[in-house]
Amino acid sequence: MKPSSFRTIAGALALFGAVSAVGRPTPAPADAISAFIFDNTVFSQTSNSAPASASFYFFSIGATFQTAGSYNAATATYPGPGSPQTLALIGPTEFNFSSPAFSSLSALHTAYPFGTYTVTASGSQPTSVSSLTYLADFFSTTIPLVQTTTA
Repeated sequence: MKPSSFRTIAGALALFGAVSAVGRPTPAPADAISAFIFDNTVFSQTSNSAPASASFYFFSIGATFQTAGSYNAATATYPGPGSPQTLALIGPTEFNFSSPAFSSLSALHTAYPFGTYTVTASGSQPTSVSSLTYLADFFSTTIPLVQTTTA
């Protein structure tokens, strides 16, 4: 074997090793989190007539995971003025934050604008991160009506 051929083979093997090392996926945490976001509107009906408008709006963000004790702290970062927001551990496998009531949808969107929201959890597992893109409200704009009847 010529020395130049040997260097080519050795170089190719070294390149293969480097590509293999870079191409290996990083293992996910043993108990990765799944983030969620939702906003909603609440209507108050005090008669048999439909409410004229929504009573208030609220926003929630959180994350779930599989095994109790895997995580004990979580935060959410987002493009709004209150970021980062600490999420409370509300059950053995769920973090959550719910906003106070907003009197208008525009006030909710000012505090929690559309964009990328990232939840980071830490604890006995390696830190887990989950991101979501919040682009639209998914609640109905139809005003609900509940009517009572007497028999």
